[in-house]
Amino acid sequence: MQMKKIRWLVLCILALCLFIPAGIAERAIPEVLKVTQEVKCYRAKGYRIITYSELHSTREDVNDLINGRVAALKEEAEAVVPEGRDYNKRCAHADIYTQITRTGDRWLSFHVCAQTSAKSSQNWVKCEDYTYDMESGRLIRLGDIICEEGWEKLLHEIRIQVEESFPEDKPDEQALDAICSRESLTEAGFIMTPGHLALFFPAADVYPAHAEALLRVEIYVPELWEILTEEGRKETDCTGYKLVALTYDDGPGKGTTRGVLSSSVRHPGQVTFFATGHRLEENAEMLHLEFDAGHSVQSHTWAHATKGVTTEKVTDWETQYNKAMGSIIGKLPIMMRPPGGNWRGYVNSGTELAQILWDTNSTDSSAGEGKQDMLGCCGRASIACDGSIVLFHDVKIYAGDLAERSMRLFEQENMLIVTVNDLCALRGISLKAGTVLQNCPPEEAEVSMQAHR
Repeated sequence: MQMKKIRWLVLCILALCLFIPAGIAERAIPEVLKVTQEVKCYRAKGYRIITYSELHSTREDVNDLINGRVAALKEEAEAVVPEGRDYNKRCAHADIYTQITRTGDRWLSFHVCAQTSAKSSQNWVKCEDYTYDMESGRLIRLGDIICEEGWEKLLHEIRIQVEESFPEDKPDEQALDAICSRESLTEAGFIMTPGHLALFFPAADVYPAHAEALLRVEIYVPELWEILTEEGRKETDCTGYKLVALTYDDGPGKGTTRGVLSSSVRHPGQVTFFATGHRLEENAEMLHLEFDAGHSVQSHTWAHATKGVTTEKVTDWETQYNKAMGSIIGKLPIMMRPPGGNWRGYVNSGTELAQILWDTNSTDSSAGEGKQDMLGCCGRASIACDGSIVLFHDVKIYAGDLAERSMRLFEQENMLIVTVNDLCALRGISLKAGTVLQNCPPEEAEVSMQAHR
């Protein structure tokens, strides 16, 4: 009788396995793509704080190269970082870090960036990009992944996006021609994320008035697949990985946002910052840190209004927001997080920005300031599943510690930490006007307005 029960149980399990959809099979992060980074910090003469990262991957040759480039850029940054006034809010910073993203089974991308800032302004920036096959140790260049017929489309897209940067300025056409050439890009480095290809250029090359900034060009799937070689498609295919989008509201802060950024350096991936209008100019250097690292920087509105929203107000708020954001990082938002999740007033008032809500709330905005409060927020965030959008706030005093614990948990669950942009691109969601989104599960993602009414 006992054997019959066991056989019956085994048959039931097998039958259930037959009906599990193939699309939800979990894909584990390969050992070669598992990395750690230390973030180190020290004080230098003149009220300067120097922060830098140190890579530990499965390949010593890659560690040596990346850490060597960090050391070289750190030396350059230390030579140009201005003096601060004290070690509180008026110190000067040199930040030299490597932002890492994973794709496929073998590729890691390393965005090595050095920045200096003081008095809420970024003074200097320089970056280098490297993508490695972590099994063979081969360095991958842009010319290795763009198919012959894809070059024309790539160069056209670069030109369009660079021309759209810094809306109130005109690009240097000769300099624009120079960077939009196959000859200049074949040996170029690039960054590959689960959902897009990113290229970085010094803004000063094309917009001389913005020597402190970087230009960023992004090409998302499915358009990306059209320009890649077979190898490029294979090694950037993230099908089967669980995805989670971590989002941060109400910033940028200074120390608190730095904590989140440091955690994102330790754990591969990128996050989305929904920045509030009144904080943009007073924390311009933090916007640069977010954007130049490759994170998504989007709108949390100019006035942070939850009611009394009208067409006239929305138009005025978006004009002010775009002017500030466009002059600082040069790229305008394509989505917004409505304050309090109250999206109807904004959509009914004609905003062109997609509305990004959340399906997982850490509740950090209403939680206390103690360690147990932070652990409770981490526990609430940890229920996120494949396709979740998680709500945090980067002005919370323990934002960095909460980010560190949450990112570690998601990484242990074999989840890729992606921007909302990547999540939507990979799940086929269009970020068009009127879109209201809570999550992007593998099966069905878009939440229509009719479903919310």
